[in-house]
Amino acid sequence: MFVDQALISVRSGNGGDGRVAFRREKYVPKGGPSGGDGGRGAHVIAQVDPNMNTLLDFRYRHSFIADAGGQGGIKNMHGANATDLIFRVPAGTTFIDADSGENVADLTEAGQQAILARGGRGGRGNAHYATPANRVPEYAEKGEPGLARRLRLELRLLADVGLVGYPNAGKSTLLAALSAARPKIADYPFTTLEPYLGIVKVDDETSFVMADIPGLIEGAAQGVGLGHDFLRHIARTRLLLHIIDLAAIDGRNPQADYLAINRELALYSSDLSQRPQIVALNKVDLPQADEFREDMLRWLTDSGIPYITISALTHEGLQPLIWQIASELQRLPKSLPLEFTPQPEDTLTSEDELQISREDDAAWRVSSARLHRLVAMTDFNNTAAIKRFQRIMRRTGVDDALREAGAQPGDTVRIADMEFDFADHDEPED
Repeated sequence: MFVDQALISVRSGNGGDGRVAFRREKYVPKGGPSGGDGGRGAHVIAQVDPNMNTLLDFRYRHSFIADAGGQGGIKNMHGANATDLIFRVPAGTTFIDADSGENVADLTEAGQQAILARGGRGGRGNAHYATPANRVPEYAEKGEPGLARRLRLELRLLADVGLVGYPNAGKSTLLAALSAARPKIADYPFTTLEPYLGIVKVDDETSFVMADIPGLIEGAAQGVGLGHDFLRHIARTRLLLHIIDLAAIDGRNPQADYLAINRELALYSSDLSQRPQIVALNKVDLPQADEFREDMLRWLTDSGIPYITISALTHEGLQPLIWQIASELQRLPKSLPLEFTPQPEDTLTSEDELQISREDDAAWRVSSARLHRLVAMTDFNNTAAIKRFQRIMRRTGVDDALREAGAQPGDTVRIADMEFDFADHDEPED
């Protein structure tokens, strides 16, 4: 079964907690803090498997949860980093954040990997917090939480040539004639309900991949019929081979067919509408084709549109067609990846920016991805850790921002799932 869409959830591993420990060896009576750092949580990684060609596996497994890092040990021993969770996908898989709609990764080459969710950083042990003023810190940092996200997977076929045209134009018959592919062929619309790939041999050293994809109809760009399921798969093809039924067996007009298909391509993507095309006028072996041949050839010539007349059934004109396609592919770029720029890891996002708002019960809500991580990595059962959290709030300007917003002593402040009372005074440093 060919499956080209899936929805999954991933969660990277939490970082291991840092350790609170002190050296208590026989001849080191004042050894000081020696708590080690926690290990990094596991990343969730997708990797291209060249032997896969469908997303069928993700119909049966929707959730990927990675392991947490190990806790820090005594004597400054670092907790173990968790083993990354790696799962396989076919080449041509695009990952889209299901909530924000942002492109996360686009995997096109065998063995290529993408980190979909980074594991949490391990918490720092108390050995990191020793200062001349506080030589015996009794707190450590908790591990950073892993990242949870929902991802939509879309498979876009990787082919050099994409066959476009109305149902019953002869695309499947042509692919079967040019390659070893055996798509289903019958004399009724929408015979092809899923994509087929075939390798077309030019000579002993040259070949190209051709994709037969379900036929278009009016309104495809808006999702009518097989609409988006079809158009998604020609997004990467370097060249479009536009098959026209010159015999007009279904009662349509060949010129109108050509214009209608290109209109759907333009509505779906302006880039797709500019993709190089070769028009193949099919079914020239049928007597009905004589009625449209002269007018169609004149119109294509006057419009400067490259074309060739063929019969996929009798193989007339197929060898010249192969040579014409190979010649066109030689001058085109080798690949057409989807256009998006993954966000660098160190780039600030809107979630990182400090935002202060008032909730319905008059409490202050402080929002920031970095502050949320700080809350998650602070042990609020430890008095020393709470004091450290308060110092960071002052030093990073959160307290000043609350004052500017109008917060008064005693007001309730909420960050993530924690709630505090605002105190408009400085506490002594440790």
